[in-house]
Amino acid sequence: MKLWPTSVRAASLAAALVFAASGASAQEGDLAAARELYASASYDDALTVLNKLRSSDHPASQARAIEQYRAFCLLALGRAADAQQAIEAVVAAEPSYQPTEGDVSPRIRTAFADVRRRMLPAIIQQKYAQAKAAYDKKAPLENQAARIASLLGTDAGYVEDASFVKLREIALTLLAPNDWSKRAGMSNLSLTLAGRNLATWTDYKGFDPELNWNGSSNFSTADFLTQPPVRYFTARLSFGW
Repeated sequence: MKLWPTSVRAASLAAALVFAASGASAQEGDLAAARELYASASYDDALTVLNKLRSSDHPASQARAIEQYRAFCLLALGRAADAQQAIEAVVAAEPSYQPTEGDVSPRIRTAFADVRRRMLPAIIQQKYAQAKAAYDKKAPLENQAARIASLLGTDAGYVEDASFVKLREIALTLLAPNDWSKRAGMSNLSLTLAGRNLATWTDYKGFDPELNWNGSSNFSTADFLTQPPVRYFTARLSFGW
């Protein structure tokens, strides 16, 4: 009997999870339906679906898509003022977003570009204030600029020339005189001292220009959370009879 309340709570939790999953799936379906209505030029019907989604609880990842297609529909219906508000919401959420030529008409692209051009100065000031609060105030201006650009959606400020010259390995072998070898009952005796990854000359500001957390990719390199090549030294004693 004591297990019954626990079982009920587990069943209720499972039901809640299933309900939440089905709700998210339904919202995805509604957004897809709105896209199809827009593609078929049923702008009023698409806008009705989008407004319903907008007023309901929806994932943050869907907010930009909802406002984006609201803007498309409103522009198609000639409601420029309402469309401008929807575009402003899109730009505020993702300042770097711009519809591609294959997705929309030049008129819609121009509308988005005009709103972005008007809003970006204020957004940049806001992002700069956030970056200044989160970043070292004594950091060079180029580093601060890179951080602000990252907040605006591009990592171009962190791209650097990774050319380098490296002293990969050097070794020194010392051969013992023959009389030393004979005294030890050996025909030869040698000692080799070696070092690897001894020095690197580069203007790259990261740990090591050879790092690449993208594995063997030849087109993208980054040193995020990646260990640089280790410098180490070895000694080898060789002898023969």
